[in-house]
Amino acid sequence: MATHNALEIAAPPSAVWSVLIRATEWPQFYDNCANVKVVGGDELSAGCTFTWRTFGMPMRTLITEFEPERVLTWRGDTIFGRGGHTWELQPTQTGTRLVTEEVQRGFIPTMVGWWMTPQLLKWHQRWLEGIASEV
Repeated sequence: MATHNALEIAAPPSAVWSVLIRATEWPQFYDNCANVKVVGGDELSAGCTFTWRTFGMPMRTLITEFEPERVLTWRGDTIFGRGGHTWELQPTQTGTRLVTEEVQRGFIPTMVGWWMTPQLLKWHQRWLEGIASEV
């Protein structure tokens, strides 16, 4: 199962990146997450882990790619499945095109993909819009 969302934001990549890596603040503008705790601080960084709740499920994720103002990728594994989430920041003439993609594999994603895919698309769009409201 895979999803893709994008939004043009009228702000430079540095401003968008700053909001994106302050994970402990996501619940202020993204209602589908809670209890975000970054191991060792408040901001995401290369190789760090963070725990949180999303879609009502506890998650432990690891940052696997961290290229400031360009790419942020994490991976999460549970007994129910595994997933990866990538954010890509593309500079434009008017700001930043922020793209988010998620891939999930495993038993649960396979069984509920018919329901989960539209939910991911809806909530990821709201996440993009939340980030845009914070820059």
